[in-house]
Amino acid sequence: MSVFSETQNLLDFFNANSFSKVALMDNPEKGTKFISFDSGKLTARIANNVEELSWDLSISMFTPEDGDPSLMVHLTGESSATERSVLTAPVKKPATLGEM
Repeated sequence: MSVFSETQNLLDFFNANSFSKVALMDNPEKGTKFISFDSGKLTARIANNVEELSWDLSISMFTPEDGDPSLMVHLTGESSATERSVLTAPVKKPATLGEM
């Protein structure tokens, strides 16, 4: 199963890493596209459904089923994933005067 983790807003990622430029690049030899930060200082995959850059996009560490992890730029909030099971932290009962 492919996994997305460490997701953050593209603008926040851009600013946190002090980049000055981000570009959507085409690789005509392979017929693919990718993202380049600061003219290749860092590159990332881009989701197939992203056609142009926008600060509304997100970036995540993407681990495919059959490959190495890499960064991927993708639409924010779009996922076919659904929660199957959820755990939350148990609620602590407040201490009584006798227990203090």
